[in-house]
Amino acid sequence: MKEVCADKAYSSARMHQLIESLQATPYIIFKKNSNPAEDSPSIWQKMYTMFKEEPAKYLAKYHKRSNVETVFSMVKMRLGEFLKCKTYDAQRSELLMKFIVHNICCLVHAIFQYGVMVDFKACEKAYNPHEEHEKRQGLRTADMP
Repeated sequence: MKEVCADKAYSSARMHQLIESLQATPYIIFKKNSNPAEDSPSIWQKMYTMFKEEPAKYLAKYHKRSNVETVFSMVKMRLGEFLKCKTYDAQRSELLMKFIVHNICCLVHAIFQYGVMVDFKACEKAYNPHEEHEKRQGLRTADMP
């Protein structure tokens, strides 16, 4: 996580400090009455200065948030906003599957609506899930029985 975008409800010096402590940059819209004092945290002052002096740059980063909100809305409308599974692991898998299905639906839409051509064979050659799994597990094929 490199950047965190949030709305005015999260606009506080403490929230900016928390995000910075996670080695991320906060892009939070400031409330109208915001005005950092000299003793305010440096990240609060830095982001407020950027917000005032470079609003186009700041808002371009902030408005990436709307893309995420749109995807969440699309997934909820198409696949429901509630998870049916009871355990954490099952809920996590169910949520991941919802996003996979969403991505497939977007791909199919692009193929039929815009004539996007996808070479699935080339994709298969470029991506080997067994190699990816081995990389994540720290294994090599030569080490396998």
